[in-house]
Amino acid sequence: MGGAAIGAAALTSAFGRLAFLAPLEEIDNPLAFYPNTGWEKIYRDQYRTDYEFSFVCAPNDTHNCRLKAFVRNGIITRIEQAYDVSEYKDLDGNAATATWHPRGCLKGLAYARRVYSPNRIKHPVVRKGWKQWMDDGFPRLTDGLPDRKYFRRGEDEWVQVTWDEVSMLVGSGMMEIAKSYSTPQGADWLKQQGFDEEMIETLKDEDGDYAGVRTFKMRGGMAFLGATRIMGAYRFGNMLALMDNVIRGKGPEKSVGSRLFDNYAWHTDLPPGHPMVHGAQTFDQEFNDFWNSDLIIMSGLNLVSNKMADPIWWQAAIERKKKIVVIAPEYSASAPKGNYWLSIRQGTDTALMLGVAHLMIREKTYDSDFIKRFSDFPLLVREDNLKMLREEDLTAKHTLIDAGVTWLERDGASAQKMDESLKTTPVMVTKDGKLIVLSRTTIGDHLDKLLAEQELSLADINEDWQGEIQTVDGKVRVRTVLNLYRQLTEEYTPSNVEKITGINESNLRRLTNDIVEAEATGFLTGMGMNMYFHNDLINRSYYIVATLSGNVGKPGGNVGSYAGNYKASIFNGMPSYVSEDPFNPTLDPTVDGRDIKKKMYGLFESVHFWDHGDKPLIVNTPNEGRVVMTGPSHMPSPTKVVWHVNANLLGVAKWHYNQIKNTLPRHELWIAQDKEWNMSCEYADIVLPVDSWVEFKHPDMTASCTNPFVQMFPRGGIPRIYDTRHDIETFADVAKALSKITGEQRFIDYWKFVHEGNVEIYLQRIIDGSNALRGYNARQMIEADTGFLAMFRTYPRIPGWEQIQDSKPFWTRTGRLELYREEDEWIDQGENLIIHREPIEATPYQPRVIVAPKNFPLLHPRDYGISEAETDGDAKTLYNKIMTSAELLETKNPLQKKGLLFTLSTPKPRHRTHSSWGSSDWNAIWASNFGDPYRKDRRMPWVGEEEMDIHPDDAMNLGINDGDYVWVDADPADRPYIGVKEGDPFYEVSRLMIRARYNNALPKGMLIIIHGLAGATHRTIKAQKVNEDGSSMTDTGYTSSVRFGSQQSVVRGYLQPTQMTESLVHKDYYSNHIKQGFQVDTHTPTGAPKEVMVKVTKAEDGGIGGSGTWLPATRGMTPGGENKTMKRFLKGGFISNT
Repeated sequence: MGGAAIGAAALTSAFGRLAFLAPLEEIDNPLAFYPNTGWEKIYRDQYRTDYEFSFVCAPNDTHNCRLKAFVRNGIITRIEQAYDVSEYKDLDGNAATATWHPRGCLKGLAYARRVYSPNRIKHPVVRKGWKQWMDDGFPRLTDGLPDRKYFRRGEDEWVQVTWDEVSMLVGSGMMEIAKSYSTPQGADWLKQQGFDEEMIETLKDEDGDYAGVRTFKMRGGMAFLGATRIMGAYRFGNMLALMDNVIRGKGPEKSVGSRLFDNYAWHTDLPPGHPMVHGAQTFDQEFNDFWNSDLIIMSGLNLVSNKMADPIWWQAAIERKKKIVVIAPEYSASAPKGNYWLSIRQGTDTALMLGVAHLMIREKTYDSDFIKRFSDFPLLVREDNLKMLREEDLTAKHTLIDAGVTWLERDGASAQKMDESLKTTPVMVTKDGKLIVLSRTTIGDHLDKLLAEQELSLADINEDWQGEIQTVDGKVRVRTVLNLYRQLTEEYTPSNVEKITGINESNLRRLTNDIVEAEATGFLTGMGMNMYFHNDLINRSYYIVATLSGNVGKPGGNVGSYAGNYKASIFNGMPSYVSEDPFNPTLDPTVDGRDIKKKMYGLFESVHFWDHGDKPLIVNTPNEGRVVMTGPSHMPSPTKVVWHVNANLLGVAKWHYNQIKNTLPRHELWIAQDKEWNMSCEYADIVLPVDSWVEFKHPDMTASCTNPFVQMFPRGGIPRIYDTRHDIETFADVAKALSKITGEQRFIDYWKFVHEGNVEIYLQRIIDGSNALRGYNARQMIEADTGFLAMFRTYPRIPGWEQIQDSKPFWTRTGRLELYREEDEWIDQGENLIIHREPIEATPYQPRVIVAPKNFPLLHPRDYGISEAETDGDAKTLYNKIMTSAELLETKNPLQKKGLLFTLSTPKPRHRTHSSWGSSDWNAIWASNFGDPYRKDRRMPWVGEEEMDIHPDDAMNLGINDGDYVWVDADPADRPYIGVKEGDPFYEVSRLMIRARYNNALPKGMLIIIHGLAGATHRTIKAQKVNEDGSSMTDTGYTSSVRFGSQQSVVRGYLQPTQMTESLVHKDYYSNHIKQGFQVDTHTPTGAPKEVMVKVTKAEDGGIGGSGTWLPATRGMTPGGENKTMKRFLKGGFISNT
């Protein structure tokens, strides 16, 4: 057939197939007619919704964003940013700028995946063995502990119960346990169970009688995120004084409440060196203050990855060509955004800052007026006892200048109430040798004025001086603090700093010059530096440079710590709720929040003692015998009951397998209250399911560190999906059960407005008592369905503003920024001056060495006799030896003899907030390079699988291919848990196996595993063996994100001696009053999860089913496996100059 014939046949066939089409009618006016478009409804309706509502996304990531959820057929189909910040106002009419838009991140937009996640807790459950223990009458063995047959945590069956039943179970268990340990017999049991005598003593009341309720630990998960629902945990602990009274009959004067676990410090969000400098918990200027900085220095913080919700201010700094310096060991996601990146050896920030200080002091480029007006740099220190020189030491003629009380409350009283013994009268010297004695209020403008009255000026003060002074003890050599640092930093020359930190001399000089030349430098620090054992020294070292350069308390110039979301002092009316007197509750709903009857029966303590094996730091030393390093005000009590609320306490605990193995067996009731089944639920006795943010049946309130916004949680926009309760209802329900058990009506009265559905009363009381909120109306705020501005003096809020701009004293003995610590605890540790100490574990050199000049006279650390070869974690905390940098570099970490050659870092995740969002399949897939919704490799524990980043050269040297499974092991003496024995089944659960991922952004010798992954449990190990698909999903819906162990397998809990002192003077939590000793989330222990040395060994091939290499690594496109084309691309070989 010819071509023409073929074409004609094809055309005839085509017309035949189109015969059903009818021609369009002729249209005279196409604007008046349009054909039927009903078929478009199919795609146009895909975004149709029935209604929308607002909610607050408030994880622990410092932002708290108001979002909109869209509902169709009762299901949330999408979540969007609200774009309403420009409508936020304060009571004076000040409005937020629209520049904050957009607010929100992928975590919030993916929140529906959590709401409908298979691991939502669907109803209350109790562990079968624990219920049997109760049904059997709570029998005990001779040491007081229940028989282990009742406590097969992690392996036992779960029994579903009603809310009434579970409330009675909790109430009955609490009553039994409190009674059992409220007697001398109970105290003897605790001793038999291995608790230290100092801990048992904490159970005594003022009469010397034991109170078993003190063995209870309540923990609200980042309580600031829920002013009534999560802080309700602490209110409940305060209420337990009623239980104590029922049991012991001590009345309202001598009854006690429970112990209360802290929050901010627990997550290592607290920068513990901040209160050691200025007395306040934390300085953290808001993100919009970036606008005012000429230079931004970021260290221990990855803004790009971890602060996703408010990116605009960071982006604006880049667009406005602000100078940005990123200090990080690895080439992080933030590093490319900086003008330059300083790759620093882990844990050596203090050496870097002392190197900067060395150049500034030697070259006199510091702000002389600033340090004289606001710091202790010009104050004199005695060489004989290392104490500050005071007026009472002097016999020589001197001049006292006293500004008197300069900070008054509205009623005329001193804002900074403090005991007279805490005040001090330090001494400065003029250039002609005249001694000037100062009161603690004589700072700033007051100093200028009073010096002028003596015909002196700042120019007459000698900030860099040493000499002899006649004292009551005879002639004593004294030196200014600045002079001490001049000599100390002679060991921190650019050459030595390069050897310690890895940052070359030219970059140290560049950094110093940039700081000196900038009008305002913002030091943006974060959780990364708080995760070292010597975090307080690192925090303090940044304040040396900030103080020398005058970058404290001014727009754009401050040291900020962008970690966590606490700052509950914004809600300083919280005691009207938490501390309401349970013996005399205020039942009148109209009473002003400031007039609520209050009495605090609960007592806070640090969770870190629990994480340390439920014990304080007590070390048997060669030279001084048994040394108790934990101060009395910090001392924990023995733990018998733990009730944690919206906090995966066990899952995020450093060393959690040691907790499971060695600490939990002494607990008698563990209550996990949460939305989703997590690791803590796996090992709990009772699990209480609560509403998600979109299901709330009661309103609540929160605020934030990084912005000035106050957010009201509205009542939920969708009905409850499961048999859950609002958090505050669980406390009210258990209180009702306790009333039924005991006959005490005040248990019910204490939660009156919950029972009546009128929680707004509690919110209003908090607002009434809060300086930054008073005047707002809670009901109106909820009805407005928008955010509000807290009533700050400035927008952005600038910490230290009152001190630097208004000349109010800091919350310290001297009223000044204190860069010198004279207390014995710091002198004994060799930390009276800020010095670099090698990390306690994560170093190639001798751990804990103090770097200082040879024979430096102002450091006298106590020698406890701990040897260089010691590797015990507790003993190492008391190893104190001074070396020069040259001597340090000749040493080796004794852990290297155990084959531990890599340092491991555990930074915060991008797609989780600690462990939350780990239950979202989307987030699990995004979280690593090994996400696979199809799980083609049946070894994967779920659709997501965590990874360990390793430099390709390090991996290749170990015979590890990209994507292989590896074992990661730390010191076997105490990890994954103390007492590891060959053949122990729990070792299979707890030893870490993880995917290795090549990453040449890391320096050699360093590894990274992202924090907060879902660890393996008894059930997940069993699930992988019995599930047909090989997944780790348990019968409870929990899944692990590694096959075995977790990143917590290789870290352990530490306690830092200078964070448990009785002597540090600091601000009270909610007020401006000044006190000493323990202060919750302020002066208290913190964690050290970065202090890890590990070894890595290959476990299995990364290919599907364990056969061959992981497929993506064979394609020539991945780090360490680049083919010729990829290498050419990376070198810019495809870019033409023409």
